[in-house]
Amino acid sequence: THPNVVALHGTADNAVLYEPTKEAIDALVAQGYAVTLKSYEGVRHAIPPQERTDLYDLLDDALAKARGETQEPAP
Repeated sequence: THPNVVALHGTADNAVLYEPTKEAIDALVAQGYAVTLKSYEGVRHAIPPQERTDLYDLLDDALAKARGETQEPAP
């Protein structure tokens, strides 16, 4: 099995273009990989507060899973 992959990407990024990333994600999904693209509308090549929060939440979840912990869903 393959690990789950989550890509976080701004739609207005002019350094790492959004469309090729989306195409790569779609190709991986077509091959059976568990891949998710979380898009941030209008975000350029930066990590705004919401994206940073989402990233930290994903890392917390992955670490908890690796430690065998379960987390209560957010209210």
